[in-house]
Amino acid sequence: MRLPNQDRHTAMTRSGHVLMLYGGLSLAALLLAAGRGNVDLYQLDSSGSARWLLLSPLLGLPFGLLVVLLSRLATISMPWARGLHQSFRELLGEQSGKEILV
Repeated sequence: MRLPNQDRHTAMTRSGHVLMLYGGLSLAALLLAAGRGNVDLYQLDSSGSARWLLLSPLLGLPFGLLVVLLSRLATISMPWARGLHQSFRELLGEQSGKEILV
């Protein structure tokens, strides 16, 4: 009597793959920073200020929202953007809220 072959490895979700990618990139950044002798990832030289370190995410958020807004407008008004949007949708499929957050 033969038992059916059971695969004990569970398939990783798309979110898991994305998290593994960014985890690997983070590890590579830490190793690169350690190789240069300073593990502080946000400071290239001693002239950096804490104010700029706090200000940069506050500037990045509106910039990111502007990019999203412009890409949505482009999808509505430009045929090439609509085609690109459809191609990505075919490639990636429907995204859950968790996947979008990741």
